[in-house]
Amino acid sequence: MTYIEKIISLLRILSQENGASIDTLTKDLDLSPNRIYQNIRGIEKAGIEVIKDKVGFRRIRKEQLLATFNMTTKELQIIDVLKESIRKQKCIYIKEYSDSKGNVETFKVEPVKLFDNNRRIWVFDVADYQHKQFKLSRIGKLENSETPVDKYRHIDPKIDVFGSTGKEFIEVSFLLTDLACHLIKETYPESFKNIFPSSNKDFPFKFQAFVTSFWGVGRYILGMPGHIIDIKPISLLEHIKTETKKAYYFS
Repeated sequence: MTYIEKIISLLRILSQENGASIDTLTKDLDLSPNRIYQNIRGIEKAGIEVIKDKVGFRRIRKEQLLATFNMTTKELQIIDVLKESIRKQKCIYIKEYSDSKGNVETFKVEPVKLFDNNRRIWVFDVADYQHKQFKLSRIGKLENSETPVDKYRHIDPKIDVFGSTGKEFIEVSFLLTDLACHLIKETYPESFKNIFPSSNKDFPFKFQAFVTSFWGVGRYILGMPGHIIDIKPISLLEHIKTETKKAYYFS
């Protein structure tokens, strides 16, 4: 078995429901414990959380693994450049950024934090003097800068499982069908810790979490008609009703 094949096998074993012990990994992969720990640290540096369930046991969430590998080569290169810029505490130019309205702009920013499974970057916009978030998939290219960042003006973002940011958290909950539960875990891997069993046989799962806005959670609910009920609080339900009215394109 080549070293690359051993890495692939390591990821496959760790993504199983119960994961594996270091001893098991050592025997199955014919690697020393030190090399196993070294590879695990490499996996964590790649943005994949390695969970320690028991003494000597490690596992990774399959949904997060799939989300991490569902990236283009360009996005992976952008992640590496951003991580290096954060490490060196240097500004960076985000060039040819295409926003949702079709505008293409360039921004000089101080990178603060990657989030949403490395799909977004939280930055301080030097020109606008405010924090913003950018989707990596919308970035055309990056250009390094030697300008040092002023980390004392950085604010650590409040980020919910849907990738939304804000100043305050609001508690929301709703019941889901099997399909809705599967899709929320696939699309938002961090949501697994907010899903619990429900006593409703048709909607056997309950999602309960704190969100920073209704934008992300609302967009998810609107995409699952008939598969979500008992939406709380009332203000979230009102948000869904308002957004639903906007979906009527013909009068």
